[in-house]
Amino acid sequence: MEDNLSNFMIYGTYPAAVKDFEGAIDTLSDYVDGILFKDVFKLADIRRNSRFVDLVSLLAYRIGSEVSLESLGNELKKGKKIYFMDLGIRNALIGDFSPLSERPDAGQLWENFFFMERVKIHDTLRDRKRIFFWRTKTNKPNKLDFIEVRNREMEAFECKLSEKAKAKPGNAFLSAYPECRIHVVTPSNALPLLGMTDDE
Repeated sequence: MEDNLSNFMIYGTYPAAVKDFEGAIDTLSDYVDGILFKDVFKLADIRRNSRFVDLVSLLAYRIGSEVSLESLGNELKKGKKIYFMDLGIRNALIGDFSPLSERPDAGQLWENFFFMERVKIHDTLRDRKRIFFWRTKTNKPNKLDFIEVRNREMEAFECKLSEKAKAKPGNAFLSAYPECRIHVVTPSNALPLLGMTDDE
């Protein structure tokens, strides 16, 4: 299963792509070009709008990063993190299916993938866990990729590609939430946190 993680980060989990990773680029490109926007515009009852397509592409480049909604022309001022439900579709939107080892956005792909898999787990379990992004407002902010909360119990996750990397939540977080378990999640140790084992 761990061997497939890089395929999932490049080609996503769209069933037709998973069924045939070798043909996934054509499958995903055809889906984005011929179906995705057509369905979105039909549901929203709007015409194809190049500015909307540009906005979606811009967001696709910013996965895992904090995005100021104000900078996108929205009245809201609080920053949000952007994630795509399916990374294959995201990569088709930006036209980049290069291998994970050659990508400058590999860390963002890993964070997006792990985050969305955790969301799917909680949705399946219906365990009512809420998920938050956390960072300080200092010049050199401390941060955690996301925190899961239920009934005052917290579990934090920092997604990294290197097994030597460490989380840096800062002393303020550690003092305020000493019982919060912090996981540094890498592709080599993530399977148990995704409800999987090496032999799946």
